[in-house]
Amino acid sequence: MVRVSRAEGSEGRAVPDSSHDDDALGELGYKPELRRTLGNFHTFAAGISYISILTGTFQLFYFGVTFGGPAYWWSWPMVFCGQLMVALCFCELAARYPVAGSVYNWAKKMGGPHVGWLGGWMMMTATMVTLSAVALAYQITLPQIDEWFQFVGDGSGQNDQAANAVLLGSVLILFSTLVNAFGVKLMARINSAGVFIELIAAVALIVFLGAHITRGPSTALTETYGLGSGQSLGYFGAFLTASLASAYVMYGFDTASSLGEESHNPGRNAPRAILRALIASFLIGAFILLFALLSVPDLHAEELSTGGLQYVVLATLGETVGEIFLWAVVVAITVCVLAVQAAGIRLMFAMARDNNLPAGSKLAKVSPRFKTPVVPAVLIGVVGVVILVVNINQPQIFSVITSIAIIMIYVAYLLVTVPMLLRRLRGDWQPREGAFSLGRWGLPVNIAAVLWGTAMSLNLAWPRAEVYNATGPQHWYLRWGAFLFIGVVALGGFAYYWFVQRHRTGVLAEHRFEAQDDPTAPTAPVKLAPAPKNGGPSRPSRFRMGAGQQLKGGPFAYVALAVVGFGSLLPLYWTLVAASRTQDEVLASTPPFLPGGKLFENIQTAWEQANLGKAILNSVIVSSSITLATLFFCTLAGYAFAKMRFRGRGWLMTAVIATLTIPPQLSVVPLFMMMSGLGWGGQLESVIFPTLVSAFGVFFMRQYLIEALPYELIEAAKIDGANNFRIVRSVVLPVARPAMMVLGMLTFVQAWNDFFWPYLALNQQNPTLQVALGQLSASYTPDQSIVMAGALISTLPLLVVFVLFGKRIVGGIMSGAVKG
Repeated sequence: MVRVSRAEGSEGRAVPDSSHDDDALGELGYKPELRRTLGNFHTFAAGISYISILTGTFQLFYFGVTFGGPAYWWSWPMVFCGQLMVALCFCELAARYPVAGSVYNWAKKMGGPHVGWLGGWMMMTATMVTLSAVALAYQITLPQIDEWFQFVGDGSGQNDQAANAVLLGSVLILFSTLVNAFGVKLMARINSAGVFIELIAAVALIVFLGAHITRGPSTALTETYGLGSGQSLGYFGAFLTASLASAYVMYGFDTASSLGEESHNPGRNAPRAILRALIASFLIGAFILLFALLSVPDLHAEELSTGGLQYVVLATLGETVGEIFLWAVVVAITVCVLAVQAAGIRLMFAMARDNNLPAGSKLAKVSPRFKTPVVPAVLIGVVGVVILVVNINQPQIFSVITSIAIIMIYVAYLLVTVPMLLRRLRGDWQPREGAFSLGRWGLPVNIAAVLWGTAMSLNLAWPRAEVYNATGPQHWYLRWGAFLFIGVVALGGFAYYWFVQRHRTGVLAEHRFEAQDDPTAPTAPVKLAPAPKNGGPSRPSRFRMGAGQQLKGGPFAYVALAVVGFGSLLPLYWTLVAASRTQDEVLASTPPFLPGGKLFENIQTAWEQANLGKAILNSVIVSSSITLATLFFCTLAGYAFAKMRFRGRGWLMTAVIATLTIPPQLSVVPLFMMMSGLGWGGQLESVIFPTLVSAFGVFFMRQYLIEALPYELIEAAKIDGANNFRIVRSVVLPVARPAMMVLGMLTFVQAWNDFFWPYLALNQQNPTLQVALGQLSASYTPDQSIVMAGALISTLPLLVVFVLFGKRIVGGIMSGAVKG
């Protein structure tokens, strides 16, 4: 039974009592500020308008048919089944945490503040790009309805369509920004009306297409156009590419929960809205795509791959009826932009409220008149327009960024489902009593959600030229744009958070829920930090572990390790795949997924062509000599600068550090002349001797020993009669061992991978490994598979070194990290 109250000024109208919802929000630490005006249909409409079946199918139908033929339709139910597993997990979370910025808060609750910030950052970045991508769809539809909408030129110029798309998209984003800024009630009314029109139009479209069916499903849904023939994976590889047309549509259903602070009884209604939005979108989209394939006059028409679903509607239903449905698509695009921006606003507000964004107080400020965050609405709108401008002169880059944005959303979903799975495995997750629950099906559903999200993220990000570099010129950074862009966004953003923002995080005072003070409540005892050991000074509290914390990984550690491990192993895996294939297979438009059978043959060829045996021996000699010498000299020098007092120590250390500011290129010519004068031209000595001492190594060891080596140990050794040599051997070296392991590893890797100076100093008959590989790849017609085989050989010794000494290195870093 719904409780009702008489709201002041409501003239006797009964309104739902939101006190229970506000109390639940207060339990999460937030003060109720947004106006609760949304009902069941409003939240459902927000979810379904974000998915926006008409927008997605009309934008991407051509892509699926182009790369998978009509049989690509089977990817639609496949993607739905995978996303349904994710949605079911989200339903449990929405029932327990129905708050603004759903993905951010869910990731924070499941994996901790670090995982939450990363999930929110990925989702927020993707939302801004998605806003621009959806707004761009106006150009696909409006000029087809009437040429009047082609405001820039006549559409035949080089940049006419791109510039016109920016103009139309900017107008749409401006409209969406104004609507969202004037309150959720106005947005909900427009959005609900638009969704109602979209649903009516979608059902009518299904009926009209169904009335023009000319073939059966057995014919249409098995037609592949012969795609995939001659490829390693056959049609399956083509199908995986075509499945992007479905994966690019079915996401954003979490928006139904992101409006939880503005809806009534969200703990009950949000899970239902999520499932209803996803299931309705699947059913409507499945029938539209199916009947379009069954009714199109010619199943092999080239226009299916160019005009897409717009061509099917106009060719099947005629110009007049077709234009009516295209107007419905315009409405769908409009409400989709409204929903995407609304979700982004709530996400930015939620992160700013936790002081997890710069200028958090301004971003989290709620308009007292409209009860909505106005600054995030304006900021997201401005960023969306700026991203649109990129489309004018760099359409390839814009296409890559918009594709990557969807991958980031899938990754953000993984940052919720993976920590949730870990909590289930530890027995820490319990749904709220009486709320939506998967019961005993929770674990298998969660596992399926994680597996699906991982597999589809990899499929979406796979470096396909037809997706990320469809038109010339060809650039490697476009094909690998998914990994590069996401890596830069994730690592760059998280570095800012880790070093700057995390020290400020916490619910802002003006948004914090303050419980009524109870003078009879017991006061919690204050725990004092233990006194520092050995009477030494203690570090500032932010560098010391707090009470209750332990030196063991939480969910974020596992997620971070999984991401870093995957990113580290992927280039190595691709090197292995390329080294075991022929050059034609490596350079094919669809890269191979699995290793081939040419590995040992390619390794033998590379070994013979580049004289790798001699090159490997030279690299071992050079790297080992440089590493040992660097450790010896830098440890002694670091100890002297850290603990020995002598005149001019500060000035001398300044001079050593100053050498780091000198570009190495300035020393190439005099160094080359010096080596030639010594008669070492072309010899290994010319590579070893200039790098026996490292200024960075001296500085690194000095900084470590300043903190790790107490003066008391040195004084005690002197009292026992130890001379300087004995002090270094018995006191300094044991203490410095962790830092020496790290410095040794860094030095060995740098020396092993060094190419520039060895290339100048050595000759072709006496090269190091990197020089030999450079000569191999610099040949007139290099075979990339042979080059990759050589690169694989070059990588293996570094892996062996890390396997043998990695545990000691990590242990050394950890032992040094907790000193003091």
